[in-house]
Amino acid sequence: MNKENFITRKSIKNIIIAVFVIIFLVLTFLGFNYLNKLLSEKKAEEEKYFNYLREVKEAHFAISQIEKIKILEGSKNDYTGTGIIFAVNSDIVFILEVIKGSPADKAEIKSGDRIVKIDDNYVIGMTVNDVSNALMGESGTNVTLNIYRDSFNGYSKNFVITRDLIDNSERRRYYSFITEGKGGEDLGNNYNLYDGKVYYWIDGGGQAVPLMDYLDINPNEINIIDTGCIWDKEKYKFNICDSFIKDTKKVFCNSDNLEGANPDTFELISNGGRNDFSRDNNYVFYGSIKIENADPNTFKIISNNYEKDKERVYLREWEIEGADPATFMVLSDKNSLAKDKDSFFMGTEKVDESEFKKMTR
Repeated sequence: MNKENFITRKSIKNIIIAVFVIIFLVLTFLGFNYLNKLLSEKKAEEEKYFNYLREVKEAHFAISQIEKIKILEGSKNDYTGTGIIFAVNSDIVFILEVIKGSPADKAEIKSGDRIVKIDDNYVIGMTVNDVSNALMGESGTNVTLNIYRDSFNGYSKNFVITRDLIDNSERRRYYSFITEGKGGEDLGNNYNLYDGKVYYWIDGGGQAVPLMDYLDINPNEINIIDTGCIWDKEKYKFNICDSFIKDTKKVFCNSDNLEGANPDTFELISNGGRNDFSRDNNYVFYGSIKIENADPNTFKIISNNYEKDKERVYLREWEIEGADPATFMVLSDKNSLAKDKDSFFMGTEKVDESEFKKMTR
């Protein structure tokens, strides 16, 4: 082999190696860029998720009279789906009612929940028809709902619901109860006795959803708990207070069963104009929400937004982690600003002192 041929072969080999190196570098670069794109998209999706959760958490619901009628009309017939009665307002999907015995009820979906995603699709931008079509489907098929609930401490959870035929006979009774003017006996505090059953009914005066819900309660043993509210239907066109009723086995806040509540020891916790907290010998409740770990024996209201017991401090139903009950001071109820001996708080979050001082100027 002459020297010229050897050099040529070596050159070809080097060229081939160089080509493979270039291909490898290009693929690595493309793969790195693709991975970065995926991570960026995931981060953007997570940011969108948490931003939406913040909006859902702070959302206040109002619905027009026309929308109320549409909800009532649309919920009379039997259909195949989840058993969720809902409304859409400002991109927030509110669950108004869960039909008793329905797939959603069996999956432990609750009235007052907010739907964040349906089968991994955000509900942002969805219309009432969009949500309805996504919830309904063939019997035996599944739909996954990502749900925000106040007791989830700022997060949301997935619930898998298996669609089935929805028996709407009870709601047809409610519809007759409303449209035919069969008000039955007014028991007070938004409770009615109609056809041997106890119903919770709120008109809402165009500011809230009309709620007609049958209570699984013994009408012969009921005791309506005095909240101290003034129930002036002429002056107040919508509900301004929670209602409470009990029999010998169960306690209800409005139409929600307070699970685990002991009727014998149940009482309201009042302080000034607040009547949204209650307790029995085992639990503390904020409206219909059970506050986990709260001590009913030492729990007390300390301001319009804050409460505490011997070991914890709360902003309504949310625990403020790390707050010291003994030295905790509320500086602004309106802006949810407070401090203890070690830390400063805005809402349930710790903030540094410099940031806190800016907020209190």
